[in-house]
Amino acid sequence: MSITRKQRQSGFAYSAISTHVVQYLHGQGMTLKEIGSLMDVKESFISRVRKGERSLTLEHLTKLEQALGKPLPAILVHATPLDSVSKEMRPVYAAFDNFLAALAQK
Repeated sequence: MSITRKQRQSGFAYSAISTHVVQYLHGQGMTLKEIGSLMDVKESFISRVRKGERSLTLEHLTKLEQALGKPLPAILVHATPLDSVSKEMRPVYAAFDNFLAALAQK
C-alpha cells in the first residue's frame, strides 16, 4: 500500500502503519484471531485495522512487542513496505534491517 502526501498529512499514515503491522503478521502465517490475542483484542478489531478502519495504539504495539519478544522498531521496520517510505528514508530502513539481521546472527 503506497501512501500519498495528502494521505500522510491527513493522518492516514498512522492507520497505514497499523494496517502494515497486521498484514505483516498475517503474512508470517498468523491468523487475525492469533494477532488479536497477542494484543488482548477481538478478531473483529484486527479485521478493521487490516481494512484501515481502525488503528493500533501504543498500548497495542507494546503488548505485541512483549508477546513476540521483538523490539517494536524491528516489528515496524519489517512491517513497512519500502514503497510506502520516502526515497530519502529507504536507505535508513535498509541499513536498520541489515543491522537487525547482523544482530540476529550473533
